[in-house]
Amino acid sequence: MMTAVMTLGFPTGQLLYGLWYALLGVAFWTGGFVVAYFLWKRWRGDGPRSDG
Repeated sequence: MMTAVMTLGFPTGQLLYGLWYALLGVAFWTGGFVVAYFLWKRWRGDGPRSDG
């Protein structure tokens, strides 16, 4: 059984897990938007040219 560490009147373990999940969510969304941005630039014609 996991016990929560109480600091400042609320369980900080749950807070840290929540912040970790929020950070992962932001990282995944940012990665997706970066890929979409580079694909959009390429399809628009502003991206790097291939030598093919």
